Amino acid sequence: MLPKLLDSLFKIFIQADRGFIVLRDVNSGRLVPQAFKYRYADDTQGIKLSRTIINNVIASKQAILSADAASDERFDMSESIVDFRIRSMICAPLVTGEGRVLGVIQIDTLDARNRFNREDLDVLASVACQARLPWKTPNCTKWR
Repeated sequence: MLPKLLDSLFKIFIQADRGFIVLRDVNSGRLVPQAFKYRYADDTQGIKLSRTIINNVIASKQAILSADAASDERFDMSESIVDFRIRSMICAPLVTGEGRVLGVIQIDTLDARNRFNREDLDVLASVACQARLPWKTPNCTKWR
């Protein structure tokens, strides 16, 4: 289900270059990549996650938009953001009805001219809200 969700998001967000979904492992609490997608086949040299962005979203339990992540003060010039060439990005938490964050969905672009906007953030936040529908994977609990 998660790879199909990313496929659908790439149809909605034509400016997206990369996307991923990470979920919290029930036993260890670590975030584990569950699905990822790259727009271009030659950009598959491994999953590139910025813990700075993910931790920000988890701590706030709110979706965030950054028109230019590399210069965004919220991320304090994070090395991973610069190294991964993340320009514009949207990231939304997957939150249970009880308020526990079980993971995040992030979509980003490498091209500074193809920025995400507030409407894009609203769409991703709505998708993340709908993703609370029950499903079960080896690394996460059933959502309600």
